[in-house]
Amino acid sequence: MELKIMVICALTVSCMLAHGKEESSEMKSNTDSNLLIGWSSKDITPKGKVNLAGQMYMRITDKVKDPITATALAISSEETGDSVIFVSCDISTTNAPLIDASREMIKKMSKHFPVEKLVVNATHTHTAPDFRDGIYDYSTLSAEDSERLLFPKENMIFIAEKIAEVAVES
Repeated sequence: MELKIMVICALTVSCMLAHGKEESSEMKSNTDSNLLIGWSSKDITPKGKVNLAGQMYMRITDKVKDPITATALAISSEETGDSVIFVSCDISTTNAPLIDASREMIKKMSKHFPVEKLVVNATHTHTAPDFRDGIYDYSTLSAEDSERLLFPKENMIFIAEKIAEVAVES
């Protein structure tokens, strides 16, 4: 499913990039246009105990049934120099702090990366680590559940780092 969505996005963006300077909505063939397409995928499964986001109650686990990933698709037009980078993550949702943190990390990794062209989406799984502060009350956890638990801020930094890595690699 994730691959189908990325292919549809790639086709849409490639049409926009190839014909971005056209004033009319009518598509015209341009055989001189060259698109550069790259992709990368990374495992973003945390190494430790986490609370799984996606329910109204906390679910603490250190077991992994299936890994979660971040997959990036980069598309650039050699003709216009325009580009876009899509990153799809197996997480419950995205938010501004996660995207902002990813962009800041990308700036440190690559001076020429167009961070304003980064688009991050979530596959909306209910079995990914919680990375949003204030959603769950962690003070109610037992000492056993709290021991070695990766809290939302730690998960957010880890996921943002992986988003940055996969985006730059694409």
